[in-house]
Amino acid sequence: MKILVVFLVFWINFAQSAQRSARKFYPLKWDNCPMKNLPAKAYMNAPESFNKEMNVSGTLDVSEEIAGDIVFILETNKCTLNMKTCEKFTTLNIRDFCDRFTDKNQFFYEALASVQPEFKCPIKAGNYTMFPTIVDLSVTNMFPLDGYVWVASFKFISITNKGKTKKIVFCMNIEIKVVREKI
Repeated sequence: MKILVVFLVFWINFAQSAQRSARKFYPLKWDNCPMKNLPAKAYMNAPESFNKEMNVSGTLDVSEEIAGDIVFILETNKCTLNMKTCEKFTTLNIRDFCDRFTDKNQFFYEALASVQPEFKCPIKAGNYTMFPTIVDLSVTNMFPLDGYVWVASFKFISITNKGKTKKIVFCMNIEIKVVREKI
């Protein structure tokens, strides 16, 4: 009888675990935009796939000082897995981005805190290294991301001359497939 109970408990647990699934991210593209003469270019290392945490590292090459107010713009599109249909999803603008570098509540804080030499504004010309950092993406569990390829463009825009001059100083295109897989 004990063997039957143990077997039954094992079978129930096995059946439940077979139904469990987890979100999985597959970076497909992680490239600088094809624009010429941008003063900042990034060369990132990211895993082939990850769940709720991404281990990222890389370098940032800055060819000239980047001054002024920095605005971070994230434009996202939601595409079907076969990439035949895409629709604009959202645009996020973060003004005064430099003021947020040291804010531990920002999703990018851990990544920027690992950069050497220290990443601060104005951003000096030079080579910056982002040492391996874990970026926690568990906040994305609140959003219905599964079953799509997310096409995103990250841009930094420098605003100078009392808002009269706007210049794209950095741009990166990213594509990430997000699916739910059994665990």
